[in-house]
Amino acid sequence: MAQQDLENAREAKQILESKVFQKSFEECRADYLNALLSTDPEESDKRERIYYSLKILDRVKDNLVRFINAGELERGRGN
Repeated sequence: MAQQDLENAREAKQILESKVFQKSFEECRADYLNALLSTDPEESDKRERIYYSLKILDRVKDNLVRFINAGELERGRGN
């Protein structure tokens, strides 16, 4: 498992540092925020769906950071 944590951390770091990923992530986030801000007051269902989409998008990035942190813990243990 320790070796897998190190490999996951390496791959996650590559993804997070990728200019293509960063650009794609920021464009998606901006699109969702613009969609959220352009809803009409009576479109609460639509706002809720957009909100959850934003949360999922952020969760992807959080999971990549979690993989990196797990790898850092393994590295700190001397593996």
